[in-house]
Amino acid sequence: MSMCPKKDIHSLYLDDELPSEYKAEYESHVKNCPKCAKELKVLESLRSLMQANDSATELSPSELNSSFD
Repeated sequence: MSMCPKKDIHSLYLDDELPSEYKAEYESHVKNCPKCAKELKVLESLRSLMQANDSATELSPSELNSSFD
């Protein structure tokens, strides 16, 4: 990978949706690119926060229905 990947590639990697033939190349790039390593770390942190908040948030059926309005 000669250029930094687009931001959505980082998300695909985190979600384990990056095709296997690209994973080694991506991981090698991130290992050698401080900019991408930082981007990945930020996204990992955000993901952790969202997962923590997700498990703590429960909506009642009426709250859930009103969210579609």
